Amino acid sequence: MAATHFLFVLSVTGAHRVLHSFPTRRSSVLQGWSAQVRVEAAKDKELLKLMKLAGCHTVMIGLESIDDETLRLWNKRSSREKNIEAIKIGRAHV
Repeated sequence: MAATHFLFVLSVTGAHRVLHSFPTRRSSVLQGWSAQVRVEAAKDKELLKLMKLAGCHTVMIGLESIDDETLRLWNKRSSREKNIEAIKIGRAHV
């Protein structure tokens, strides 16, 4: 059975380590999977490249809001600018 979804709860460093051990998308085990990632991971071009090589076709970025005031009130370490940058990088690499 092929994996269809993989939730990255690891650190970006941990995700790099795991993905380096994955076979490429030519493997029938990992064809067609998706992942949920934090904004920081979505901005990591090398991580996105490794995910794509391992067969990831969709990256869902965990954006709580694109409103800076809401992010501040929720004590998030992100901003509208960081979130938009993550979306642009993700679109270009997956």
